[in-house]
Amino acid sequence: MSSIGLLGSRLGPLLLQLPPRFKPDEAPTLIEFLSTLPAHHRYAVEFRDRAWMNEGSLDAFAEQGVCVVQQEHPWLPIIDRVTAGYVYIRLEGDRRNVSGEKGVAERDASDRNSFWAQRIEAYLEDMDVYGYVSKYYSGYPPLDLDQIRRMVYEH
Repeated sequence: MSSIGLLGSRLGPLLLQLPPRFKPDEAPTLIEFLSTLPAHHRYAVEFRDRAWMNEGSLDAFAEQGVCVVQQEHPWLPIIDRVTAGYVYIRLEGDRRNVSGEKGVAERDASDRNSFWAQRIEAYLEDMDVYGYVSKYYSGYPPLDLDQIRRMVYEH
């Protein structure tokens, strides 16, 4: 934690990316762990099991002020609830359909980028937005990021 503190104002939320085998019955352990982390940092939790995607889980993380990641993932629903004073978005895509190794878009993600741009634009009125675009989303994250940026700021 002391090393990341060197980033100062450039430090965004610290992402806790949990594996699919991490189930909701382990919530008390996770909540306890989160309570031990320094309060001056922002945290985002990314679940890979849809059993976490319920109001009870979201309420628990909202009470902790921890962001539950909004993600576009091939087998998970999109969460539309904000659980902290900031938002973290991850656009994952499907590794079965996109290699991400060609240096070009392998699928047209403009419709999905428009969806996320509208959401981001609304969030930016009240809070910071952080994000990540995987190479498996369209195959070329720089294109997606530029497209979303233009949709948010240049429409």
